[in-house]
Amino acid sequence: MSSSELKFLVDVGVSRKVEEYLQDQGYDTKTVRVIDTRMSDEEIIRLAASHGRMVHQETSIGGKRGDRKG
Repeated sequence: MSSSELKFLVDVGVSRKVEEYLQDQGYDTKTVRVIDTRMSDEEIIRLAASHGRMVHQETSIGGKRGDRKG
């Protein structure tokens, strides 16, 4: 599978550097940051599935989306 065939939906917790890297590598990349920063996880999954995209999401071990543990 080539990079032009892979599509990503990048969540708000992912750094812009990762977004830029994916785009620079030729991946079709959309970002939740641009679409709606308050989308629920369920909405993100629904959107990704309906558009054939993989979700790229940063998570912390044992935490929920948006939690900062360290």
